[in-house]
Amino acid sequence: MRQREFIKKAGVEAVVWIDPRKVHYHAGSMHPVAVRKITAMKRQYPKFIVDYTRPFIKAREPFVISHSSINDLPKIEENSRYIKLVDFIEADGNVKETVWYREMVADVKQKGEARYKRVRLRDEDAVLEFLRGYVTALVHSMRINGYDDPNGGYEATGMIDASGSICKTEHGDHRFCIARILGLERFPLKIIGIHEDHFGSGHSPGAATYARALELIRAAGDRFA
Repeated sequence: MRQREFIKKAGVEAVVWIDPRKVHYHAGSMHPVAVRKITAMKRQYPKFIVDYTRPFIKAREPFVISHSSINDLPKIEENSRYIKLVDFIEADGNVKETVWYREMVADVKQKGEARYKRVRLRDEDAVLEFLRGYVTALVHSMRINGYDDPNGGYEATGMIDASGSICKTEHGDHRFCIARILGLERFPLKIIGIHEDHFGSGHSPGAATYARALELIRAAGDRFA
């Protein structure tokens, strides 16, 4: 069963509302198996071949994750985004005193632009507008209203590790980190993979596999609510 197929079939059933303070580890990429394969390819093939095949490899990402692809996870507090957001929120509006501001301005000077997802910030004024506008507004909104995504897409993702615990993956990190720092008690995570040790044996494609996945997701959601 591939990750993409499960997400499409499960829809909102893959989403659990959890207390982000109970999530302690970050699993990195939401495509850990693909990352291992792509890393190995980089040692053998030219960049243009790796770049061409990358989306096809990611499209084949399995839902049940092998032990070799998800282990020895770092703590959330060690995640660079989390560290920057703790600093940003503690600055309480003094944007120019934040690590995030300094890093973005350094990128503008050294690379000609700073980036946030697909947004390109090409000067210091644009960086300030982004941090004072979008980020500050997002923090304020979540502090007052909790999680409230107008797009309703549940973009933040997570996985279930070998022990049955939910860990964060890279998609939707900023909102998740803000929620965790602010102490929000409810936040949605879309579960996009389960460690093979927790899933158990017999995970061949089919209805039984799908039902087993939903059963484990619901149990993890209850545990981390």
